[in-house]
Amino acid sequence: MLSTQETKTNLIADAKDIEQDLINMSASAATIQACYILVAMSRGTHEIKQHCLTSGCNKHHYSTRSKARKKENRIHADSI
Repeated sequence: MLSTQETKTNLIADAKDIEQDLINMSASAATIQACYILVAMSRGTHEIKQHCLTSGCNKHHYSTRSKARKKENRIHADSI
């Protein structure tokens, strides 16, 4: 038969083990949640990118950037 002090010591040790288990589970849950958020964000980014590539408003921006790049390349070629 365990003494009262030994029983208290064992209960405290068990409580600390349970506390550590809860901390570990909480950290794991936070990691899993962060992964889900990153996946959701990347999917959202991909969907936004796809929408921008196919939308009419972005074609103007793309052609403007393309013209600017061509002009930049011509200037660079002239200076060589």
